Amino acid sequence: MIAIGDPLLATYNRPVPRYTSYPPASEFDTTVTDARYVERLEARDPARPLSLYVHVPFCERLCLYCGCNVIISRNSARSDEYLDLVELEATRVASHLKGDRRISSVHLGGGSPNSLTVPQLERLMGMIDRVFGQKENALFALEANPAQTSPEFLQAARRLGFSRISLGVQDLSPVVLGNVGRECGPDDLVSVYRKCRELGFSSINFDLMYGLPGQTVESVLDTVRKVVELRPDRVAVFGYAHVPWFRPQQKLLPEDKLPNPRLRADMVLAVREAFIEGGYVPIGIDHYALASDDLARGLAEHRLRRSFQGYTVEPDGDLIGLGASAITSLYDTYAQNAPHLPDYRRALEEGGLPVVRGALLTPEAIERRRIIMEIMCHGSLRVDDRVKQFVDEVTGELSQLELDGLLRRSPQELEATDVGSIFLRRIASAFDTTPSRTRGSSAM
Repeated sequence: MIAIGDPLLATYNRPVPRYTSYPPASEFDTTVTDARYVERLEARDPARPLSLYVHVPFCERLCLYCGCNVIISRNSARSDEYLDLVELEATRVASHLKGDRRISSVHLGGGSPNSLTVPQLERLMGMIDRVFGQKENALFALEANPAQTSPEFLQAARRLGFSRISLGVQDLSPVVLGNVGRECGPDDLVSVYRKCRELGFSSINFDLMYGLPGQTVESVLDTVRKVVELRPDRVAVFGYAHVPWFRPQQKLLPEDKLPNPRLRADMVLAVREAFIEGGYVPIGIDHYALASDDLARGLAEHRLRRSFQGYTVEPDGDLIGLGASAITSLYDTYAQNAPHLPDYRRALEEGGLPVVRGALLTPEAIERRRIIMEIMCHGSLRVDDRVKQFVDEVTGELSQLELDGLLRRSPQELEATDVGSIFLRRIASAFDTTPSRTRGSSAM
């Protein structure tokens, strides 16, 4: 088992971006307007694969730990009105795409996409097919709260072509779930999981969290053991970020029960060991996959990529984000929609697109992104002529990482050690020249 001493933890367990993008989203600014976004859409290379992310912000209740952009509502009429806006946005975006605009994948996130009724889900997918079209063997994935997912919804999702589903489990301890206002218990999870298997979802992911109030190493391991018994194809284990100044509902959490940094680190290491013993392959900083899963194969074949949805083996391409707060990722551009529904609605009703911020990437930033994502995905970096100048710029920092046992270096390659694999975000940040390199959630 990997051991991390207190001095090393104190040195490297500092705020650092998650690097689902580079520059990080905290660096986005208002230079990317809707007009600039239209320019980049029209200049897009139609040969690049095209994917869609649709943000469905609605949830029936607010989980106290949640850091997502959500709207609490049980009124399905609000979802209908929202889908009207998403369709309007999709139609306008598509009108600026040249050449083949058929999509290769769709991801529904939230919020809770399963807050949609079956007719609403049918309407959304019908709209996507009508506006964009889809390529043969297009991949459809969605997120769902197992406590609020009906068999009828799952059946409709499969009928509409969804083959991947991610279930927001977070934890299975009744004490922890009570602390964070979450309803999903083991029985709910088992029922939904078995229905997903029965319906033939080809990949089932569980999302877990560590660092929640009331968690202990043993309680987290108990959740992991129950998860391993079920054998989902993938598991993502995210660290809870306590930011009550940004997410006011987190003020309701019992702060005196939040695990300290040492306990959080012990959880990370124990969870990693338990999943490995359970037959799972560690993927990047926070994912685990069965050897038969695409992620594990992608890691072995050096095809792993990182996006706003986490780790993927989908080919490098462009992602169009639809809905409030959704982010579009083009080759050299990020564009984020207005996060608040009134602002999102107003922009569309005024005839534009709801983009409020983003980033335009220079050739240097594009190369830094490639380097950072290579480290985040594979824990190593081949030092060729293109990379060498960037390595030379930070040789002092890399030398310290090597001295502290996080990195192995040779003239041809940088490679994270076992300890370094826990701190990949910290290693990657050596190549980040933005102020955000020292911002974000803690490294563990």
